[in-house]
Amino acid sequence: MKTNEERINAVKKKLHEKRQNRKRKRIAYASLALAFLTAINLVLFIPYPTVEAVDVAQKYQQSEYCSLITKLNEVTYRPQSLNPYKNNFDKWIGSKFRGMFRAKLDMDSTYGGAVNELAKEENGYVETTDNQTAGVIEGDLLKRTQSHIFYLEQTGTGCFVRVYDINGLNSKEVARYEISPKDGITFYADTAELYLSQDGDRATVVLQGYQKQEGNWSQPYVVFVGLDVSNATAVRETDRKYLSGVSVSTRKKEDAFLAVAEFSVRYNPNFDNQAEFLPQYGAYGQMESVTAEDIILPDTLTNARYVCAYTIDEKTLQPRSSIACLSYAQDIYVAEENMYFLHGYSDKEEREDGKYAILDKTEISRISYTDGELNYEGAFSVDGSVKNRYALDEYDGVLRVVTNCRESVYQTLESGENASRKYLYGATRVNLYCVNVADYSLLASVEDFAPKDERAESVRFDKDKAYVCTAIVVTLTDPVFVFDLSDLANITYKDTGEIDGYSTSLISFGNGFSVGIGYDWGRCLKIEVYEERENGVVSVDAYVDSVEFSEDYKSYFIDRENGYIGLGVYDASGDGQYLLLSFDGYKLHLEKKLLLIGDNAKKRGVVIDGYLYAFGEGETGFAVGAL
Repeated sequence: MKTNEERINAVKKKLHEKRQNRKRKRIAYASLALAFLTAINLVLFIPYPTVEAVDVAQKYQQSEYCSLITKLNEVTYRPQSLNPYKNNFDKWIGSKFRGMFRAKLDMDSTYGGAVNELAKEENGYVETTDNQTAGVIEGDLLKRTQSHIFYLEQTGTGCFVRVYDINGLNSKEVARYEISPKDGITFYADTAELYLSQDGDRATVVLQGYQKQEGNWSQPYVVFVGLDVSNATAVRETDRKYLSGVSVSTRKKEDAFLAVAEFSVRYNPNFDNQAEFLPQYGAYGQMESVTAEDIILPDTLTNARYVCAYTIDEKTLQPRSSIACLSYAQDIYVAEENMYFLHGYSDKEEREDGKYAILDKTEISRISYTDGELNYEGAFSVDGSVKNRYALDEYDGVLRVVTNCRESVYQTLESGENASRKYLYGATRVNLYCVNVADYSLLASVEDFAPKDERAESVRFDKDKAYVCTAIVVTLTDPVFVFDLSDLANITYKDTGEIDGYSTSLISFGNGFSVGIGYDWGRCLKIEVYEERENGVVSVDAYVDSVEFSEDYKSYFIDRENGYIGLGVYDASGDGQYLLLSFDGYKLHLEKKLLLIGDNAKKRGVVIDGYLYAFGEGETGFAVGAL
């Protein structure tokens, strides 16, 4: 019989054996888990074998694009695997997530003045867009002839050209033509523009499209669709052409389009395929590359992004001239004979005592298009950033530019081998520059004219006048400045002083009047008329309404001759409307209010022979009322 001590030792031995077994199992399980994770890592994350780099300078030495290819390769080359994916994880999982968002990311990564003097032609075409430059037509959603109105509505997959007769209260839709995607190129939302020839027989619709490519990325295209509208009730498509890239802007002068697009070259392009590294234009499957002689190649290339410009015959949609610069444009201003591309950047300026400032700068490139031929005319820079294209204007050989110049000042702090920086202060100045177009010399400037830290929120030029509204938006107060630029050696200006609200759009309204469309102190719609007088600029009258509205200038109907201002709104109850106001030289009057639902940015209106015609999206997107 075992003693008590022997029984205790036996129990201890069994417990020890159990612990050892559990420990061995844990080690075994951990080893198995580690082996499994190692195997998974080997399967998922071991990089695929890479391809040996090609000497492109040697391979393409006979190509007219050899110099371009060599420089592009320096900024686009990445070590390539034999498989289109980095590893199995990228192939099986990562590519699926990328594919969900690629199309939209590809598209998103790119990127008031004179009345048209060609308003009435012998064949009856009337241009209704309030163009920035006289004679340079801008695309819009609404165009008209003497007998019909054309409204362009874009849907999720295509777009419609809706045609209405001009017949007062009896007006109705007489035709609807659908433009559908084809050639595997899908349309991108909210990009459509409509043009109409001066004789009213041809229409051109410009859209942004994209085509899915292998590897879950998308190639963007600007799509030009030609339509025969000579019989307004039987519209038909006549042609379709493509320009590779993302649209920056289009215009029409006389019988030719000016089209500007941005084209990005992806990593590791196949230089045997020109479509992968050169902007192209033409019919699908027959697109031709921009020639080497038309490419402006900088000495040092820092990016693989072109801004390319084409002149395109309105009738045939065939290209007349092209040019491509290896840079990029954030906006474009088109004057009568020149296009100006805007490119913002930051510059470092050394100061005393280890201080330095980071300044906003804008590079402005000029391309002339005299007689339809495009030529690069060089570039220059100004201090500050440019809010939009309305902040530039060319007049009598002088380019006038209004900028917001942000300055951030830092102190360099050193501690041993380490250095850091301390932010000291920042300030914003509003500047006006007048630059000689011929040689880019600075002819005159007015710097820091606005109240402390205000920014130019809206700018308009009218011959030798400049109208500038500045504001600190959160304070909801602003002054409006009127500059006299008739004598650049003695620029003078007047202002309104501080007034409630601020204008997102300023409009020269003739006879010394200007109109500001924007917000009052309570963020309601405010339409205010200003008049330049001997001792300053005064507010003549204002219309204020508690409604939502669009800040898109193209959504406004402006008729200076008859004193009309129209725009789409939504009131507090959620009712969509189109408002028409008139100014009689003393007061603003609400002339008409029509029920009209839809996106305010896509609402359009026009007054013809005593009737207001208003257009918007959807089946109920048309209204007409007598004035």
